[in-house]
Amino acid sequence: MDTGHTTRAPTAEGAAVSVLLPLPIVAPYDYLVPPGMTLEEGSFVQVPLGARLATGVVWGPGQGDIDPEKLREISGVLDLPPMPEDLRRFVDWVAGYTLARRGGVLRMAMSVPRALDAPKTVIEYGMAPGVDEKSESLPGGVRLTDARRRVLGMLGSGRTKTAVDIAKAAGTSASVVRGLADAGALLAVTRTEDSSVPQPDPHRCGPDLSDTQSAAACELVKAADEGYSVTLLDGVTGSGKTEVYFEAIAAVLG
Repeated sequence: MDTGHTTRAPTAEGAAVSVLLPLPIVAPYDYLVPPGMTLEEGSFVQVPLGARLATGVVWGPGQGDIDPEKLREISGVLDLPPMPEDLRRFVDWVAGYTLARRGGVLRMAMSVPRALDAPKTVIEYGMAPGVDEKSESLPGGVRLTDARRRVLGMLGSGRTKTAVDIAKAAGTSASVVRGLADAGALLAVTRTEDSSVPQPDPHRCGPDLSDTQSAAACELVKAADEGYSVTLLDGVTGSGKTEVYFEAIAAVLG
């Protein structure tokens, strides 16, 4: 499965690199690395494509078949780990094996665009020092209504929560929460949402298979143990073919 990918030093400004886009294209496009930017193969970048920006992956050095004066610069690099070399090799291999366009195969490897978005920030609220639900009044002489008291009671544990979550738990509106913050009774805290994806658990038990599914799974595992082969698993939609395939995959991965 050798497709020519090798590990290279980071690419400095002024160099041309090839960027593969998740579009139905056969080959990457060349772009220039702008001043102040350093890239490595596999970096996720934003590049101009016509009148819009597109996200792609640095696939290697520039192909050199276009005059550098005509190349456009990369617009930005995403703050993400680069795509691993083995995955890039796999994209190339799948494209060659299936006679598919490399950009189309890359699109399947980037099928969740939101995973490339920057982490979102949320505003949460917590109790200000010296304030609790038993207070007779709030800072600035603001009257402590029943709704406001319920909000303060929800935050008595010291944990911060969003205005929507607090309002829902206290049976009031988010405007009451924000009003308490404006009065100085609550403190606003900006937090970055955790966008990490849980790691798959290969030891997690799957669903119980039927007799026919178990028989099919055994045949697939046996075929995999014997080396390369082709097997057609026939069944109507919803019959559980995917679960049968997973049994064979689990056996191969060990």
